[in-house]
Amino acid sequence: MTAVARTSGFTTHPLVWLFSAFAAGVIIGRYTDGAFWPVLIGCVICALCALFFRGRMAGTFFLLAAFLCAGTFRSEVETASIAPDRLRSIYDNGAIASGETVEVKGRVAGATEPAFGGRFIVLEADEIGHAGNVRKVSGRVRLFVAARSAEALDDLERLKIRDGSDIRFTCELEREEKFLTPGISSRKEMLDRQGVDAACSVKSPLLLEVETAKGFRGPMEAVHDARLWLMDEVRRKFSPRTAGILIASSLGGKHFLDKPTADIFREGGTFHVLVISGLHITFIGGILLFLVSRFTAKRKWQFIITAPLLWAFSLAVGGEPPVVRACLMFTAILFGLAMFRNSSPLNALGLTTLALIAWRPDDLFSPSFQLTCASMLGIVIFAMPLIERLRAIGKWMPTAEHPFPPNTSEGLRTFCETLYWNEAAWEIEGKRNVWSARLFKRPLRGKYLTYSMRRFAAYVTEVLIVSVSVQVLLLPFLIVYFHRVPVASLILNIWVGVLLALESFATIAAILAGSVADILSVPFVELTEMFNRLMLWSSAVMVEGPLGGLRVPVYSGFGRIFYFIYFVPALVLAWLLYRWDVFAISRKDAGSRPRVFGVTSAVMLMIVASVITFHPFSSPRPDGKLTVEFLDVGQGDATFITFPDGRTMLVDGGGRVNFGSGGDDGEQFVPDGPTIGEAVVSEFLWERGYSSVDMLVATHADTDHEQGLVDVARNFDISAVYLSSVHGEGDHTRELKDVLAKKRVPIVELARGEWFDVGGVSVEVIYPPYDIGTEAMSRNDRSLVIRLTYGRRSFLLTGDIEAASEKEIIAFAGLLTTDVVKVPHHGSRTSSTREFISKAAPSISVISAGRRSMFGHPHPETIRTLTEYGSKIVTTGRDGTITVSTDGDELFISTFRSDLPVLFQPR
Repeated sequence: MTAVARTSGFTTHPLVWLFSAFAAGVIIGRYTDGAFWPVLIGCVICALCALFFRGRMAGTFFLLAAFLCAGTFRSEVETASIAPDRLRSIYDNGAIASGETVEVKGRVAGATEPAFGGRFIVLEADEIGHAGNVRKVSGRVRLFVAARSAEALDDLERLKIRDGSDIRFTCELEREEKFLTPGISSRKEMLDRQGVDAACSVKSPLLLEVETAKGFRGPMEAVHDARLWLMDEVRRKFSPRTAGILIASSLGGKHFLDKPTADIFREGGTFHVLVISGLHITFIGGILLFLVSRFTAKRKWQFIITAPLLWAFSLAVGGEPPVVRACLMFTAILFGLAMFRNSSPLNALGLTTLALIAWRPDDLFSPSFQLTCASMLGIVIFAMPLIERLRAIGKWMPTAEHPFPPNTSEGLRTFCETLYWNEAAWEIEGKRNVWSARLFKRPLRGKYLTYSMRRFAAYVTEVLIVSVSVQVLLLPFLIVYFHRVPVASLILNIWVGVLLALESFATIAAILAGSVADILSVPFVELTEMFNRLMLWSSAVMVEGPLGGLRVPVYSGFGRIFYFIYFVPALVLAWLLYRWDVFAISRKDAGSRPRVFGVTSAVMLMIVASVITFHPFSSPRPDGKLTVEFLDVGQGDATFITFPDGRTMLVDGGGRVNFGSGGDDGEQFVPDGPTIGEAVVSEFLWERGYSSVDMLVATHADTDHEQGLVDVARNFDISAVYLSSVHGEGDHTRELKDVLAKKRVPIVELARGEWFDVGGVSVEVIYPPYDIGTEAMSRNDRSLVIRLTYGRRSFLLTGDIEAASEKEIIAFAGLLTTDVVKVPHHGSRTSSTREFISKAAPSISVISAGRRSMFGHPHPETIRTLTEYGSKIVTTGRDGTITVSTDGDELFISTFRSDLPVLFQPR
């Protein structure tokens, strides 16, 4: 009896415990190497011991130990299975440098994926030619074929690329980190999670040699063709904005979303509705099951028909891991029902996650996997038990099992009875019984609160419970991975979900009506557009209002323990909820200890939630040094300065060329994608623990300097912004000023002669002068040039000034000598004249330029000039983010590739 009681937790939900042990083994395996055989032997021994001690506590212990070893073994096997001829190994080992021109031959794996301006193709590589050598290879390549005109699209269609087609093409295959800046997600890891070894693009379908696959077209190809036809129909009938949402949310095509629309959903915490995920699979599976149940009541046939249809849809929309996870879980529950077994949702979750990480162990470290598991776990351990108990309280009638009413407070009982009590059902039940009873129910019905209205209120309440439960467990993940606390999502998840469902039904009606005659689809098209406008407008209003989400930094180092501590009180609350017996005969039987634990856990949860949300300890403490960090933002500038007293300044924010293009109606379409300011600069600042930047400086209005500041101004609290007195108007100047005006941030224009002190550092404006004429001035020569001086050390930040401005500065500045210079204009030959470099005499020259600059920066002439004058040259493209710090006397320099600070002796 004792043994049973001790193992009751394991026997109730065994698959959850087995998954936990296996996952712990995978984590251990990630940080061990060469333990293949010892782990395998340990796994076998533990399994034999578990079999020998079965039915006892020791048997449970050895079974968990066996799964722990199995997880470690599986992780070791996954690492060892990467063959030397795989593209991932070839590029990671440096046998071929990323970005070099190669010829690739391979076979298409799966259907092609349409996108704005072209099409994505995934192929299994067979051969790769490089520098005159051809070698056999393995691994997957993701190819983007650009087709930005109607003629190019026709050329692409004529190639008849399908699953199994052989393709040969020349490209610059890439597998590398795009930005070497702290806090940025690894691009290599992202490719690995997507099952892709390397990526590339070609500029035209005419550059492909294709041999169309022969043979029978399978049923999945017919499904993919139907999906492509639906995409074309949606794009033909609806506006680009509406079509992008419909294709993403219903057909899994994420490449037609425009960025402004996607940002509205991100800021509202509802972007998940635009990605085919567990929510969609559950909804579609439920509809399929309902329709099939209209034709047959036999559960086995319901399973046999529903499961394949659901899997066909999941594979047609790309078979992404979240979709596969949801399908597995839905299939497991449906199979249990078919076998007339009540599937435990927690066990189903354990089975699904165990199967998935046994298949792909690295998924355990994927944000997508973690978010899906946390969402499902929130529903299973919080929402479902709570809703079940609220229903039990509200629907209670005397039974042999529960003859006495729920032992709860009057307020809770009244609330539950208002939602769930059905007087008509009690009257029917009372007539069946041989005994009679009078129940005293006090639901808040009132004169106008009908039963239908109460049912609707119950539905809304349950959806809110589900939404809150999911958000509770997602909070640390949302902060760590997205730096968001989407307060409005608690409401928007319901509102957007309803509107999107109505929009989808209207779309189906429009397509069906259009198959008869286009004129018949017009009312449904207008209805769809109306739902879409309402959804976007209401989301934007909520996001811009007081319920708009917060953007928050993360703790680093030891501070990360807060994110793990958060789950302790959350799991205690879940355990107490699981143990809550609403029909305990007396409060004494229920006990006061659970209530004390419950209140204590709830308070602890709120305290830790406040610590990770409002981050009082995240920002670095002042160290008395002036630290200047030149960020790797590709082809652009971004310099982050930390002053000795802890105050901060960001000079420029990088940016990128706008790859959008006009649509047929002339409207500019900007595909959804990360910007430099959001994905690099903001991520860097959040990783450092900052939620505010004291000063922003835009040296001039070029996109590669100014665009990123727009995102920083949105995401962070800013005290002041400094511009050149001749700043002018660039592509993003108005947008930046609008954001600053909305946040009431003052803008100060600077010119030569002005200076101010920040924590003992003199900030001096060297250029431009007040009286300079701007008629013939280039945008680069409008750059703000500032010098930072701390003790005996100085830094010169030059923007993009060119030869004319350098000459003017030399004439004014006289003694221009500096220790560190940010080389003007990314090392272009139009700047860094010999006279300027000789006067500045920098000990360290920092060049901010892309790894493979489209402009060829830095130019050889500039490198020669700097070398001749004995300056140490470091570039962000080669070395990554460059950090130079000083205490006013000594200089220390470090880079992303070698992060240990090195004492540098200036000349």
